[in-house]
Amino acid sequence: MILHETTQDRNTERRIIEAVAQKHGFDTAFCSKAYPVDSMFVRGRRPVCFVEARHRNNSKDKYPTFIWSLQKFIHARQFADVLPTVLLVEWEEGIYSVKIFDQKYPVTYVNRTGTTGRTSADNEPCVEIPTSDFREVIPKEYTW
Repeated sequence: MILHETTQDRNTERRIIEAVAQKHGFDTAFCSKAYPVDSMFVRGRRPVCFVEARHRNNSKDKYPTFIWSLQKFIHARQFADVLPTVLLVEWEEGIYSVKIFDQKYPVTYVNRTGTTGRTSADNEPCVEIPTSDFREVIPKEYTW
């Protein structure tokens, strides 16, 4: 369950997901806030892929890895046993994706308190996904 997700976060995720869905001819079905993934790509009533989306305000190459909640990653891997599951990340250059399956990424502990003004609820174990694992889906020039 997401504790600190804002309406703005959900709107940004929706925009990213809808852009990729439109490019690939999918419809979307958005999950409730309490659900472990953001959305599904669907054709008719049939889900074809689970989707998680994130936005970063920096260049894809600024950091060698993308830090993602270990809990979110574990849920995504479990969902990948049922349907393909992708993580979409929008960086300054565009939207990129990585398919989640049985990868083993390094685990780290992220302590954001004191540096970002966030609460201790933001301190958690995370996985470090190499940014080189992501593939471009939509370049920045794409018209929303």
